Amino acid sequence: MDSNFDIFASIVFKRLKGKTQLFSPNTNDGYYNRMTHTLQVLAVSMKLVNIAPKEIKSTIDVDVVQRIALCHDLGHTPFGHAGERTLHDILSGKDRLGGLISANYYKNKKPLDGFRHNIYSAKLYLKFFLNGRKRINDTKNIKIIDGILKHTKPFYDIKEVEAGNINYGIDDITKSYPFIKTKEDYNITKVPLFFEGSIVALADEIAQRCSDTSDALLSKIISYKHLENKLPDIFKDKKYKDIENTIVCHFVNNKKIEWYNNAVLMKEVAQKQCDELDKLIKDSIQNSYLIRTNDIKNSQIIRQVFKALYKNPAQLDDATLVNIYSDCLKQNLQSIKQENKDGTIDTKELVSHLVKTHELIEKSAIKPSLIKIETILIKNIAFYIANCTDLFLYKKYKKLYGGEDEIAFSFCR
Repeated sequence: MDSNFDIFASIVFKRLKGKTQLFSPNTNDGYYNRMTHTLQVLAVSMKLVNIAPKEIKSTIDVDVVQRIALCHDLGHTPFGHAGERTLHDILSGKDRLGGLISANYYKNKKPLDGFRHNIYSAKLYLKFFLNGRKRINDTKNIKIIDGILKHTKPFYDIKEVEAGNINYGIDDITKSYPFIKTKEDYNITKVPLFFEGSIVALADEIAQRCSDTSDALLSKIISYKHLENKLPDIFKDKKYKDIENTIVCHFVNNKKIEWYNNAVLMKEVAQKQCDELDKLIKDSIQNSYLIRTNDIKNSQIIRQVFKALYKNPAQLDDATLVNIYSDCLKQNLQSIKQENKDGTIDTKELVSHLVKTHELIEKSAIKPSLIKIETILIKNIAFYIANCTDLFLYKKYKKLYGGEDEIAFSFCR
């Protein structure tokens, strides 16, 4: 675990404690948050490693398993999957924010990016823990990136991907890091290539059943009696207060899982039970007034913050403006170059240029350079929002629309 100190000390990992897993951690301190979920994924992953057959266990790189588990959700948005869906809709053109973002932009930006937390998690790992170093063409880091990218079941629109209309931002990784040889090798519709990634993917699924079930019981959306009646093979005659351990012990044993070449999967009967538990909890949650209203409210907070920052980029923090400027220069967009005599960025002129870009695209003055600048701005706003904790984004919303003081926040992409 000593080798993971860089992760524990990082700001992107620390922020996980303030991000929603199922319910906002600000509403009940007994609910899971992204950090407690992550630590549970780590614990279940290590339990899987410990029960692996001897001949397989000797081939598993435990350090890789730990780093995938700790970093798999770094890119998760505030407000859970509702936040992820909202950012995806904006970046993929499904939501133009009431016409604020020009239709001309989406027509001329191909492919569109979309947003998926697993891909952003991989970007953050590369940014914070590999720091662009050239010595990353090694098996260990390839396993880590592959495992982070593929820890979650995809719900991508395969037809859109194959048609080249959308790529969910995967090109940002394949272009910047040549050790990922081809995009096809990292096709995000495929399963992990290595045991380490497969272990964490299975651990993540089991840990989600634990956290979702525990939080659903705590919120009283579902009762333990209901669980016993619906899934007696898992819950009958078990202790309510030991719910997480009950679930882990039920699924993490060699009677319930199968070890294959480079993969570990649940056996058919166990997978069916896991899916039934998932459906039972999701149906109960999605039908609840609490979740429905919170998802709508939280999506609107993200949309309103995005609108304000897009309409007036001067409201972005200096670090994000520096990132935008740097990204533009990396793409040789010299028209954006706005520097003072001392070499510092003239943020006022930069903001003016960004606003002018909106106006030109809206007037159908479509140039590749303008589309690139607009893309860089939109993606950086999305990354800024994705990095926020629930509470910070709410404070940002109140600052922009309600006049409350903004809490200190150091943005690191």
